[in-house]
Amino acid sequence: MLQHKVSDDVIEFMGTNVLAILNVINGKKSNDIKPNRGEYSSIGMEVSVVNERYWYPLNTILSAFDLMLEKRADNTLFSLGRHVLDYARFPQIDNIHDALSIMDKVYHMNCSYTSGESFYDYKADEMQEGIGHYRYVKVPDENEAFMVCDNPFPCDFDRGLITKIAQAFDKSAKVLHDDQFGCRKKGKHSCRYIIIW
Repeated sequence: MLQHKVSDDVIEFMGTNVLAILNVINGKKSNDIKPNRGEYSSIGMEVSVVNERYWYPLNTILSAFDLMLEKRADNTLFSLGRHVLDYARFPQIDNIHDALSIMDKVYHMNCSYTSGESFYDYKADEMQEGIGHYRYVKVPDENEAFMVCDNPFPCDFDRGLITKIAQAFDKSAKVLHDDQFGCRKKGKHSCRYIIIW
């Protein structure tokens, strides 16, 4: 099971992201598991009723991740992370550093309250707390960086997402889980990834 979920049931996730997740769950982009669609519709995830323009409860998506974790579907979670950007909104960026450093802002743009208030305030250029972060730190004068993730998503999902973004700018980029830092799979609050390009 996930170590933590968002504490507020009124937090929503953009429909484009939900469609990306459902497409992988339903076997369109992964060969790791053949999910039972009934399991996912039972937690409120039915692909036939998802509209990319609507917003959906974030905890419903996290429940779907829980089902995959129970099945030890690490490859599916990694694949989800890699393919969510095929559907999700991400700004036009032209280098790996800028792409990785903007991940936290994009994540907050893709979450809102049911009231319609976004977790990212465009005018003030500020993010609200409550959904965790993607904390990026560049190693000076090196083609290397760290990303610390303390959001509610599974470790393998985040590794896939970071890998997709890094390899979009450098096909040889590698994303390694920093095992010495600890892992959310083992009860730690966050994971750290080493990105080399």
